[in-house]
Amino acid sequence: TGPASISFAAGLADWSLAAAVLTGFYALCQSAGIDPIIWKGAFGERAFSTLADPELLGVFLGALFPLALARATDPELSNPRRLFARAAALVCALGALAAGSPAGLLALFVSGAVYALLALRFHRDPALRAEGLLGLVVGTIVLATAAYWGGGALRENLLAGLARHRLAWDTALNISSQFRWTGSGAGSFPAAYGAYKPVIADPSLVSHATAHSEPLEMA
Repeated sequence: TGPASISFAAGLADWSLAAAVLTGFYALCQSAGIDPIIWKGAFGERAFSTLADPELLGVFLGALFPLALARATDPELSNPRRLFARAAALVCALGALAAGSPAGLLALFVSGAVYALLALRFHRDPALRAEGLLGLVVGTIVLATAAYWGGGALRENLLAGLARHRLAWDTALNISSQFRWTGSGAGSFPAAYGAYKPVIADPSLVSHATAHSEPLEMA
């Protein structure tokens, strides 16, 4: 049952889908205005779940969408587990839409298209081939819905996301240049977080935020 075993890979896939369902369900609650935690509304109407970033949430759910479809069409799974996988695929699609992330919606569409091609290539059962095509259909509908109802908002979110990440990287580079040898210490990033305030709906939450810069966080 080591890392190279089928059971390990299947277990990792199921745990990943469980994480997607939890984060996606919380994202849907946020989009419905239900969020009891202090960070409510930190990104306006965009859901961010427990990942603290709508862009990261969207890409995460979009990437796990085809994994849910693959588990749903696995003939070796029991019916309850296949039903759970179908529900996970739906939660991933709706959660990516709630995040309002252009990158997440693109990931959902591309991953659905790739899975559809794989299903047509490797499945011989017509029902499984049809279910594989469902990924492309769902991804297309979600992308078209987002573009039709919120095309302007998506463009604004894309520009805001790019600006936010640029500000984070600029701040990270400034901190790195000021404390090149000693490091800045854990928890000191919020002191240099002022540039982040214009792109967060509630600036009072800045002190609770993280860097959103993987190299800086790892350092």
